[in-house]
Amino acid sequence: MWLGRFKIFGYIFVLCIAILFLTISINKYGNQKNRPNIIILLLDCVRADHLSCYGYYRDTSPHIDALASQGTKFNKTISQAPWTLPAVASFLSGYYPRRHGAGINGLKERCVDPKFQNLHPPDASIPLLPELLQQNDYQTWGFSTNLFINWIEKRGFHEFKYQYKAPANKIVDYGIEKLLYANESKKPFFLYLHFMDAHRPLQPPGKYFNYFPTSDGRKNKNIHEAMIQMEKAALSFQLLVQVRNKALDAYQEMMRMQV
Repeated sequence: MWLGRFKIFGYIFVLCIAILFLTISINKYGNQKNRPNIIILLLDCVRADHLSCYGYYRDTSPHIDALASQGTKFNKTISQAPWTLPAVASFLSGYYPRRHGAGINGLKERCVDPKFQNLHPPDASIPLLPELLQQNDYQTWGFSTNLFINWIEKRGFHEFKYQYKAPANKIVDYGIEKLLYANESKKPFFLYLHFMDAHRPLQPPGKYFNYFPTSDGRKNKNIHEAMIQMEKAALSFQLLVQVRNKALDAYQEMMRMQV
């Protein structure tokens, strides 16, 4: 199960090396006008092995494939943690979790504490990419739909929005608004957009729910709806860990691992 989660988060880090090089390039460009603009599109829980550009046999990702064909695609990346908070902290700092300190006190608490009272953001002494860019006169904006990184708004962003499970079109609209503004201001910018549409409970628009044929669409639909109800009732953290894990395994198998 842990290996599966690392695999899921692996795709999130396809830009990791590129970002490290971009961080270094700040010094290279110095005060020159033609500094690079940086956009991070983070797709939470999207599996690399279910994207066409990584060899999946279904045509699941035509736009991502087009982007990959025009740039550099990393075929082997490893997440530094199996869940969002420490993984993103490593992503934006270049440090291992044991160094930046982001995480929680004990895995058991993570499973049963509905208020996440023991979450810890990365240490304030650890510089993050948006902070470095802001210090170098970049405009920095972000929009996240993941509650595990709402701490990031105070770490180098001129503006940062958070809305849990905001649909992709709303995040894209925000990004376009900032791109238009950046085009007028002529200053270099950093834009971080964090999407949660592929995260459980999976709620695709109606026309995409059964876009790809499955062996038993009705059974998939039942499992999908049951997971949504469990989320709404906040039972995910009240159920016994063993029961919860079984439900998640069944959900992932039917909704994300169907071949």
